[in-house]
This record gives sequence, C-alpha cells and structure tokens, in this order.
Amino acid sequence: RVLVVGGTPSTAACEPMSSAELYDATTDRWSRTSHLPVPVGRGAFAVTLADGRVLVAGGGTSCGTLSSSAVLFDPTSNTWSRTAPMEAPARFPIATLLRDDRVVVSGAATTMYDPETAAWTPLGDPRPLTGAACEGDVGTYSRVLDPYSVIGRATPEDCSSVTVLPAGTLLVAGGLSRSKRALGSVQITDLETGEGVPSWDMRVARVGHTATRLG
Repeated sequence: RVLVVGGTPSTAACEPMSSAELYDATTDRWSRTSHLPVPVGRGAFAVTLADGRVLVAGGGTSCGTLSSSAVLFDPTSNTWSRTAPMEAPARFPIATLLRDDRVVVSGAATTMYDPETAAWTPLGDPRPLTGAACEGDVGTYSRVLDPYSVIGRATPEDCSSVTVLPAGTLLVAGGLSRSKRALGSVQITDLETGEGVPSWDMRVARVGHTATRLG
C-alpha cells in the first residue's frame, strides 16, 4: 500500500492539507485515512519506520509558512498521532532511515529522530547534507533503460510523488497541470519497459505532497 499525505489544493493556496489517503496496489483503489492532528503542507517528508509506522514532518505553503510539526501514522489502526516537532522548520528536506531505525533529516539543518525516545537530536555539523530533494532529474535503473536514465524532471513547484511498488513498477501521483492546478491523476510506470499505464485518480488533487510505500 502507498500512503499519500499533505500538500496544498493549488500552488497559490496558503492553507496546508490535513487529509491523507491510501492506495492499495492489489485492488487498484484509494481510501481515506483518519484526519491528521496537524495539517501537512508542500514539501514535507515521509519515512516508513521498522515497526511499520510512518513519520511525516516539515512542509510549508507558497505564502512563506514553514512547519516543524511531526506526526506518526499507524497503518494497523489507520490513525495519526503527534510526536515531538523538529528542531527547525524544513521544506523539501532529505530524509533517510538508518539501520538502527533512526531517521536522519537534512533541511535547514541536519537532525536525527529516534522513534524509541520520540526525540530529535542535532548532528555535530548543522549544515544541510544536500539541496532541495524535489529538484533535479528523477532517474532509475532497469534492464531495458540505460543506467540512471532520466524518466522525469521535478522542481519544488511541480512535484508529483514517485513511489516504488512491488513487481518493479513506479506509482506517480499528483503534480501540476499546465494551468497550474493540482492534479489527482495517477500513472503506473513499468521500470523494465518504461511504459506508463493510467490508474484510478486519487480522491483529492495534490501538489508537493509525499507518498510512502507501507510494507
């Protein structure tokens, strides 16, 4: 399953979204989760922890609002809960799950989240590890496509979400239309052939959201 959360109704919207939904690859259907305890704007990150829960934090809006809020999603109960906020607000940060289940997040600064203590700890070097996560080419490797072939171009202003699914496919959801409106369209891309197949639309159009595979 894939969890889609956050974003804004349009690039000009100043209100982040508090809704989320799940995509089930076996049924090719979408369903809503319970509402988030805090809204999650564009450019938040989502990481699936070792116990199956999903950590979602950061984000903002085009009106200059930045968030340091963090929440946890439990897929077994389909519920959300608050956790400690980040040390500093971040939009489009890089987030990586370590082998010990801690999460390294690099945005305005670099910090570590420990799910056992629900606490954030700054790293020794507070500088960001890299630039914005949503900028640059989206590449992949397959037997048919050349290594690291460019399959798309993404910027913080028109990011759809890209999630790896079982059987070597990508779920590409949301993004911006040419008229600058958020999209709810979904496409499944085969990594071996590079071909895309349309799928059912999301229930809510989103841009700048996150999508995370559960299990």
